[in-house]
Amino acid sequence: MISAITTGHKEYRNNPDLLDKLFQQSASFIYDTIGVLTNEEIRLLSSKHTVKVIGRGDL
Repeated sequence: MISAITTGHKEYRNNPDLLDKLFQQSASFIYDTIGVLTNEEIRLLSSKHTVKVIGRGDL
């Protein structure tokens, strides 16, 4: 499964419900196209999923 975050609306930033829904998915590829996820959110999600963020060569 692939999940893509492509909007920067405030409802998506620091949203525990969104993180919970993403974490409940089967292992998948999460692609953050605009850098919505914080380092802590990336760390949490990366424990189960593959997370990539545009402009972040370290991920």
